[in-house]
Amino acid sequence: MKKILTIFSFVLLIINFLFALDVEDDCAVILLDSTRTTITDDNKTVQDHYEKIKILNTRGREVFGDIKRRFNSEKQTFQIIKAHTITPRGEIVKPVQSGISVVSAPEVGYATQYTNMQMQVVSFPALEPGAIIEYKYKISYKESAEKPPSGKIVWKEKYPVKRKIYEIAFPESKNDEFRFVMKKTDIKPKTTINKGTIAYHWEMRDIKRIKNEADRPSNSEISSLLYYSFNNSWEDVLKGYKEKFYQAAKITEPIRERVELIVTEEENKVEQIVNYIKQNIRNVELYFYNDISAPNPAEEVLLNKYGTPQDKAVLLVALLKAVDIKSYPVLTASTDIVNIQTELPMMNTFSYILVAIPFEGSVVYVSPSDQFCQYGWLPYKFQDREAVAVQEDKIEFLHIPISDLEKSKSHTTLKATVDANGKLSGEFRIEGSGYYDQKIREALKFKNRHLQEIYFNDFVNSLRSGAELTNFSFTNPEFLQQNMFITVEFAIPNYVTVQGERKKIAVPKPTMPSANIHNYSSAGSREYGIKLGPPRSISYLFQIELPAEFKATYLPNTKLNFEKISNFHIDSNHNAGNLEFLMNYKYHNSFVPAEKYEKFKKYQKGYFNQNNWLLLFK
Repeated sequence: MKKILTIFSFVLLIINFLFALDVEDDCAVILLDSTRTTITDDNKTVQDHYEKIKILNTRGREVFGDIKRRFNSEKQTFQIIKAHTITPRGEIVKPVQSGISVVSAPEVGYATQYTNMQMQVVSFPALEPGAIIEYKYKISYKESAEKPPSGKIVWKEKYPVKRKIYEIAFPESKNDEFRFVMKKTDIKPKTTINKGTIAYHWEMRDIKRIKNEADRPSNSEISSLLYYSFNNSWEDVLKGYKEKFYQAAKITEPIRERVELIVTEEENKVEQIVNYIKQNIRNVELYFYNDISAPNPAEEVLLNKYGTPQDKAVLLVALLKAVDIKSYPVLTASTDIVNIQTELPMMNTFSYILVAIPFEGSVVYVSPSDQFCQYGWLPYKFQDREAVAVQEDKIEFLHIPISDLEKSKSHTTLKATVDANGKLSGEFRIEGSGYYDQKIREALKFKNRHLQEIYFNDFVNSLRSGAELTNFSFTNPEFLQQNMFITVEFAIPNYVTVQGERKKIAVPKPTMPSANIHNYSSAGSREYGIKLGPPRSISYLFQIELPAEFKATYLPNTKLNFEKISNFHIDSNHNAGNLEFLMNYKYHNSFVPAEKYEKFKKYQKGYFNQNNWLLLFK
């Protein structure tokens, strides 16, 4: 009997060990995530939410200690039905009164016009491994809507979910208008009818978490999805929005006066107006779907000097119209796999708003909220997506193209010398366009002199321990009329390694993200593909003057190609004391499928091979 118990205990130990392996990256398990949306005859909506979360470790306590839920206090009421912690010993502990509060959403904290965007915060007490959070709340809309709301449900989470429920109930008379689509799953809803109300009920169990892999596709591209809508057509969905947008984009006297001050060069007036919006109107980062009900008038946005992406689009269209330049809003799909024309018509499809400016037979797309982005460059996150152009006289479906490789280049030159004592002195000159110009600006945009010194000291120290930063300079990130340019001067004592008659020089690697490639293949394996960013190229020229007695015995020359996705070459030569090392790396495609990861990993390993970055002399 004792032997059987021992074996049983051993089996339990193994099971627990395997379970621990399965959840080693998890800090909590969602035991239940239940939402019910109820729509009345007059299109008022009530949403009931119930969450039950088990804390697995101390990190779970930090993640779920404060649960924050956003709502619009102007249009909605938030009611807490239940909020407490159940300890592992079965005790029920409720939050203290001061642990329940309503605060402004952080993105609107300094923009009083948007204080209706609020967060209900609950600080849950007595959290420890094994504790369970129970949270039930109701969000009710104060007024009726023209149409019942549409919805999008993403089933997978960052944490494993034991059971997830979504239910929508509405008058049976609206059933002919109701349509839904389930993606990446064949789960069918259960329907019930009771006293003139029809309810659709979806349920999924044992949902694995989305693995936290760097550079992976978005949750919506990975997860099972539910879309539902009561709209008949895209024209019905966008008609009201179009009227509100262009009403807000009216030209008024303050708009005319401002544009006269902005435009100082007639041939560059569009660029001047775009840059004015980017540099002078502060961003309020509200998600587009939370901001679509009523765009603020252009005159108010100009006066306030702040706005959401939609507000800044309204102001840009008004200012351009004041100088007889046509432009119009473009609503972009939430992911790059959405084909809008085949989707259910619903505003939830869109995640952002751009402004399109037709120019000389082509169209320039502008993201008004990207402050550190040159005119003519659209950030990659908006490229290669389906979109809808909302013009005053028509609605047009379009595809925002991915940028050409020639638009995004990083070029680094390092000119250096080595003295008789093996000291390396040099100057990096780094210039970026498109994608890389934006990266450099974002890295430097808010750094004061002290933080700049830390940033460039870190860069120089990454070359070799003991490296000394002697000087640095760079273009003002707020000056959008030219590409960013950086110079960094440094010195590294004892850089040349001497072993008998052999001398070794490691090629200094520029470690700034804007000056070298990113290692996309550091993980042992991957479940999802890799998003590489837009097509682009990086070049690096290392020129060094060497003492005359240095004779080259090994110089790297390598060429590698990874299908039609990427390629690089390294060429080097030594002539009369002057050495040149040239590296050029190109990304032709923006995605590596998961099944090609092992091959891509070997390709990148070939690039990082130390023999490619080593110079030998005697």
